[in-house]
Formats: sequence, C-alpha cells, structure tokens
Amino acid sequence: MGTVVRTIAFLDRGADADCRRAICSTPLADIRTTASAGGVFADRQAILDGEIVALDDVDRPSFSRLQRRMHLNDAPSISRAVRDIPIFYVIFDLLHLDGRSLMSLARTPCGESCSNRSR
Repeated sequence: MGTVVRTIAFLDRGADADCRRAICSTPLADIRTTASAGGVFADRQAILDGEIVALDDVDRPSFSRLQRRMHLNDAPSISRAVRDIPIFYVIFDLLHLDGRSLMSLARTPCGESCSNRSR
C-alpha cells in the first residue's frame, strides 16, 4: 500500500476546491497546499494533479497517519483530525489553467507556467 493519495483538484477563482478523492470530505482549505501560499490560483481556474500526504515525526510520508484523516463524517472528528494530523497537498502538475489544457505541452513549458505563477 502506498503512503500518499493521488488527487486531482479543481480550483475555480478562490471557491472551495473540488477534489476527486474520498479524503477531500475535508475542504482543501484544511489541507496545507503548495498552491495556497500567496494565493497563487486565487483569481484563476485550474486543474492540479498531486498527492495528499501526512508526515510522521521525522517528515516521512505516513499512510497510517493519512488513514486517520479519511472517511470522517462528524464535525467533531473532522475538527480533531484537522488539528492533530496536518495533511499536505503536494502539487506536481498543472493540467489546465483558465480553460486551457497544458497537457500537450512539453514538460519544460508547463513547468515554466507553474514557476511563473508562483512569483
């Protein structure tokens, strides 16, 4: 079993993200993302590909910790998990930006798009 959960996130101009994984019963706002720093996509529509990870005490991905954030239904359990088990959405690809697919671009230009937006 892997130590991360692969997740596609659909961002729409600052609205709550729509994630395609069961773990995202928790809003993306409760997940520490590499995109949220500085509001990189706050005014954009984007589809991101990445992995949700929880880290152990020495900053290694830990699936057992991640499992403790999955499939929670009640507000107190979700609040406790958000507080006690931080999870991170590590973005490794920008698939669409403002309605334009970037998937046909070579790896370098897409990487440049991501880098330019984060400045």
